[in-house]
Amino acid sequence: MIDIYTYAIFSLIFNSSYQYSGPNEIGLDAQMFVYPANAHIDNELMSITFILISPEMQASMAMNDTELLMYAKSTFFATSKSAETFQNRTILGNNSQGEILTKKIPVPTKLEIHFITLSTGEKMCVGFTNSVKLDAEMREKMILEVLNSIKNKQ
Repeated sequence: MIDIYTYAIFSLIFNSSYQYSGPNEIGLDAQMFVYPANAHIDNELMSITFILISPEMQASMAMNDTELLMYAKSTFFATSKSAETFQNRTILGNNSQGEILTKKIPVPTKLEIHFITLSTGEKMCVGFTNSVKLDAEMREKMILEVLNSIKNKQ
């Protein structure tokens, strides 16, 4: 029997058969989960980062969605690179065209980041960062488990 773990983030929950550590606060309204649990950056296989941008923050920053995504990428993912390719996913019932790109620093990784608008008017970035050591099949399974199960808390 496979264990299923439930994780809470902001007003959302998701399930996974993988045991992540977290959420770990990485900034104002930004939290991250790491696999394997308690891994150091040298042996981390996957991290999931959630960045919530409230309507008030959107107004104070005076940025459009493209600029907010660039802010999130540079601040929380340490990159200003443009997408190398795109990945379409369904998140909370909405279609999202996520950006895919690679990074070499601090360790070689692949990043998939999505920017969505929640029913509350909040914006949210969801980023999956994985080590190049993680095989593509496991990476896809980990991402789909999260995205297929994510929902609003009851």
